[in-house]
Amino acid sequence: MQQVRIRAEYAAHAHFEDEDIIEDPAWLPGEIERAMEVIRTLPTETFAEHFREYYDAVRDHTGERIDDDVQAVVRIRKLIYISDDNELVHTTPAKIQYMDTDGETQVTNLSAEGPDGFDSFVVTLPPLTFERDDFEFPESFQALVVSNLMCQIRDIYLNMGEEPPTEYQVEGIGKTATLHDGLVSRPNG
Repeated sequence: MQQVRIRAEYAAHAHFEDEDIIEDPAWLPGEIERAMEVIRTLPTETFAEHFREYYDAVRDHTGERIDDDVQAVVRIRKLIYISDDNELVHTTPAKIQYMDTDGETQVTNLSAEGPDGFDSFVVTLPPLTFERDDFEFPESFQALVVSNLMCQIRDIYLNMGEEPPTEYQVEGIGKTATLHDGLVSRPNG
């Protein structure tokens, strides 16, 4: 039933263009495509400026970036803010989700938010170990960030009970909130 409701909301959102039925652009495939294109076409220097710290956080899964109370790093998120004219206007510092030694979930940089008035999207990756030439920074890592956004589009379609378009039938990490059956759930959905 949840898939039917979510699919109906998506159809209503597409039909009634003047109303924001789905308010969060991070749950609209077309909006994520817009964010993907912004990231894909960023000049290398600009991407490096905004994503170097995120790359370092994804590569560092020892907990050294957090404190001594880390049992395991679960995922690393970065919020990106896109203007209406498709410009990257802001990124937040990496938010590292980890399990502490008591088994409790913790998140760093909870207060790190961006400016109001822009669409926000989240890039989410697990801690990764890179081999010598895998995901060189910045070019290959830029493609990995775009891939994460593609996987999020895949998960939105799966969440509606639909097969994703062919270009989004990819493997990888996408949306991270899941239901008991493995499907992704939109917040409050």
